[in-house]
Amino acid sequence: MPKQPVIITCAITGHRTNRAIAPVPLTPEDQAQSAQEAVISGASIIHLHVRGNNGEESLAPERYYEAMQQQSQPNFSSLI
Repeated sequence: MPKQPVIITCAITGHRTNRAIAPVPLTPEDQAQSAQEAVISGASIIHLHVRGNNGEESLAPERYYEAMQQQSQPNFSSLI
C-alpha cells in the first residue's frame, strides 16, 4: 500500500483548558515553545487559544499578535 501524505494539527492549549486540568502553556513565550516542540514532532498546523494575564482564554487582538510574533521566528515552519 503506498504511503499517503498526512497533515498533523496540534492544539497546544485546548478550549477553556486551564492549568488545574492540564499543564497548558499560558504566555506567548510558553505557547511558542510548545508550538515549536509540536512542529519538531511533526505537526504542520498549530491550533491556538491565547490566554490573558489571568490565565483565562482571551479574544484580545493584542494577545494574538503577541503569540503570532513569538511564533514567527526564523525556522518556524507551520500554519497557525
